[in-house]
Amino acid sequence: MYTLLLLLVVQGSGSSFSDREYQGFSDFLDGVISCRGVTGGVVTLVKDERVVLTKSFGYYDLERRRKATVNTRFFIGSLTKAFTSAVIAKLLAEHPSYTWDTPIAHILGPSFRLANDLLSKSVNLRDVLAHKVGVPSNFSPLLVGFPENTTREDFIRMLGYQEPLYPLRTKFVYSNYMYVLAGFVAEKMGGKPWETLVKELLFEPLGMKDSGFVSDVKNFTQYPSAFAYVDGRLERVDQNLLFSVLPGGPAGSIYTTADDMNKWMNFNLGNGSISNGSVVILDNLSTPVSDMTLSYCLGWVSSVYRGYRKIWHSGGIVGYSSLLWLFPDLKAGVFVTITGAKDNQYRPSLYTIASQASDLLLGNTPWLNESTSCTFPAPWKDLKSIQHGNPQETSP
Repeated sequence: MYTLLLLLVVQGSGSSFSDREYQGFSDFLDGVISCRGVTGGVVTLVKDERVVLTKSFGYYDLERRRKATVNTRFFIGSLTKAFTSAVIAKLLAEHPSYTWDTPIAHILGPSFRLANDLLSKSVNLRDVLAHKVGVPSNFSPLLVGFPENTTREDFIRMLGYQEPLYPLRTKFVYSNYMYVLAGFVAEKMGGKPWETLVKELLFEPLGMKDSGFVSDVKNFTQYPSAFAYVDGRLERVDQNLLFSVLPGGPAGSIYTTADDMNKWMNFNLGNGSISNGSVVILDNLSTPVSDMTLSYCLGWVSSVYRGYRKIWHSGGIVGYSSLLWLFPDLKAGVFVTITGAKDNQYRPSLYTIASQASDLLLGNTPWLNESTSCTFPAPWKDLKSIQHGNPQETSP
């Protein structure tokens, strides 16, 4: 259905892939994007600080049949959260009077209010970044948008009206709003807008020159067309809906390219640090191999995949879906991004591609093959049984 376009393959020291494995992965990817109806995307793999494989597939512009490339900019949704936590880590190093456990009220001042006095006085950055505040995300407003000209400071004041579902530090409750709060704290510590801090502390030092934010976009002609399945039919999504994320940028507003994500992966696999948060068991999508989620770690999810430590996050924003897996002990990582809503049509696509790529990096025999890549999660689990659930790799 869609022809695979191979744009970059780097072989040599640091890569253990054989020609047969490369061709097998290409054929596998061709089959997945065809049977799943993926309109376009890119997958890129790193190991030992080298880019070992990057492939784009499908179309940047489906109507004009313009193919995606490694330079195509995709919106990555909640993969943004790790950038927010990394900025805060840098700022905490520069402000030794503050720690992950400093109450946010000590940073923002007495005007900071959440729903009750305990939350207002006690919530700290660790609580916020580990989703342990107990305040729900109330996702619908992020889809329809906020009143025009709502500032991030206005947004933070509105948090005081959100009642918690659970007491502080008792339950994992995923909340995009709490990451907006974290970004606002970063602004107060750094004295600059969150977007500027990300650029100056991460994008520029890492050479991520083709990355930016939804708020930077004047029009979407230079970005892939966004699609979603509606009642089983592929429908184009109005990309202006991406602006609904504002002013919640720290939770999910970054766009980037395959090349820039390679730099981000290598940063985290090398000198970047990942802090551990509170342990919580999340839902697991049934597989015939071990892939167990253990905890949420301040912008990352900690798991074990086939015996290897895996740090990951997924991301979804209007018409785009992404998945990033890192294997720190092997200094290896996989990034997959596609155009498509974060629904059950695309969840298996992302997971299937990431699993096949990871098995190649790990030197394992891939457990997903041509006979199961188009049916996954069947035959291990009925897709209908998870359509209203919260499968693995899509909770964040």
